[in-house]
Amino acid sequence: MAAAKQRYAGATTFNDFRQMLDKQGKGIDAVTIGIPDHMHGIAALSCMQLGKHVYVEKPLVRTPWEARILAQ
Repeated sequence: MAAAKQRYAGATTFNDFRQMLDKQGKGIDAVTIGIPDHMHGIAALSCMQLGKHVYVEKPLVRTPWEARILAQ
């Protein structure tokens, strides 16, 4: 992350996607979710509820229940 911060000095960084959505959610059109697998469904749902376009790396979700929630 340190190298990326130096390369993109003007970029804002966050340790929590929820903080990112709270602070910059209105300026975000789409997200790519590449965080640890157990958080894919939760992060995707949070973004989708805000009306964002979402791309999720495999696996999309961990359980059928999470898949049903995302489909709704």
